[in-house]
Amino acid sequence: MTPVTRLFAVEHLWQLQHPPSHVSDEMLRRVAQVYTTGDAVTFWERDRVLGSFGLVIKWPGSGIVWTWFDREFPRTYPIWLRRETLARLAASVDAHQLWRVEADAPCEAAVSQRWLKSLGFRSEGVMQRYGHDGRDHIRYAWVSGLGEIGKSERRAA
Repeated sequence: MTPVTRLFAVEHLWQLQHPPSHVSDEMLRRVAQVYTTGDAVTFWERDRVLGSFGLVIKWPGSGIVWTWFDREFPRTYPIWLRRETLARLAASVDAHQLWRVEADAPCEAAVSQRWLKSLGFRSEGVMQRYGHDGRDHIRYAWVSGLGEIGKSERRAA
């Protein structure tokens, strides 16, 4: 069965069966309200939440993208997930006339880093003690004119 996309609601974050290992309930409580201020959707398989994706406008021309996926979701539907995420990201960039979209991932989250790179984001460096728990993160960004959404650095070269 192919997943479906529905509008995001904060309670969807607590319905993940296998949340990312770096996610705590405290972190969810702190960020959940911010996520409702932008474009956001939840991916479903029947009555099961597979993950959520959204983009929050930082200021005109700049946004922050976020994703929370069940640990099993990317392995189950990798092609569908990438295609759907890229379509949503491109639509948000166009709708809000963005020239910059940022994302971050914990330094030890190699899967998240590969995911961001596959979407066309480039590393901008380490943000020391950035996480809610004091862990270092890597800032990624897609910048208009420096690459296409969905084109990794390897493919763009």
